[in-house]
Amino acid sequence: MGVFLPNGFITAIGFAGLVLVVFCILSPVVMAWVGRQRGEGGYQVSGGTVRMALIFLFGIAAMVLAGLDLMGALPKFG
Repeated sequence: MGVFLPNGFITAIGFAGLVLVVFCILSPVVMAWVGRQRGEGGYQVSGGTVRMALIFLFGIAAMVLAGLDLMGALPKFG
């Protein structure tokens, strides 16, 4: 496949990065949010809702930037 799609690996890594943002950044924030809304006890870190919102926004920004990069909308260096 490397002969037919020389940049295919880079594209595949970009899509894998989008999936990992969902699994590693957005999912834990949503799970913690739902757990707090249900009133389930347990360990909580400092920062509360503000920290969770910032992490969620960081995840959304990472997804948007990765998507723009896959579409070729970001400037290229070199």
